[in-house]
Amino acid sequence: MTLVRIPTELTTAATDLLLAVLAITAWVILNRDGPDGLRGLLWRTVFVLLAITALLGAIAHGLVLGETAFANIWRATYLGLSLLVAAFFLAALRDVMGDSAARRGSLVVTLVAFAAWTVFLVDPDNFLPFVIYEIMAMLFALAGFVWLSIRGSLPGAGWIAASIAVNIVAAAIQASEAVSFTLIWPFDHNGVFHLVQMLGIASVSYTHLTLPTTKALCRSRWSPEQ
Repeated sequence: MTLVRIPTELTTAATDLLLAVLAITAWVILNRDGPDGLRGLLWRTVFVLLAITALLGAIAHGLVLGETAFANIWRATYLGLSLLVAAFFLAALRDVMGDSAARRGSLVVTLVAFAAWTVFLVDPDNFLPFVIYEIMAMLFALAGFVWLSIRGSLPGAGWIAASIAVNIVAAAIQASEAVSFTLIWPFDHNGVFHLVQMLGIASVSYTHLTLPTTKALCRSRWSPEQ
């Protein structure tokens, strides 16, 4: 394996690896102290998919690959991202509207995820459809968790809303392709995107760290009134 020689690609790969470590840590917290049932399953799936896509991103950005291998890595990455957005939407839907709504919507949301991935396969240089797909999911989740926070029906909803807002800012930074800086190493818009995204994940992780450590208490506090 040979590392690329472009400094910003190396820092992007490194931040991808850090993002994967943070996602795995969040999964461990959820698996140990988080909710059971559909809610726990969906949120754990979110962090597993995030870890996988971040690792694939690290490979794509950090290693010298043949043309076919590079294309296949990006296809797999966008499949993971499409499913990640779907899992995130369903997790938010479950928190806002309950288990039955998430189960009823799972098939349609999964089909939309594969449709978004198919659009990428057909036109990999056109990121707009995927960006629209991602933004719609995040805006729904942001509105839902803000509402839950105002109602006071879900402990930690405010922190999750804050993490979503941070991730929206991160996505805007990446889309702009205009933000870069040097802090020992050079960071381009992709590296900055990952750094800001880590703040959002840390916010969700903090939410879980502040919940009771026993599963019985945790389940009770993670179950909003239906």
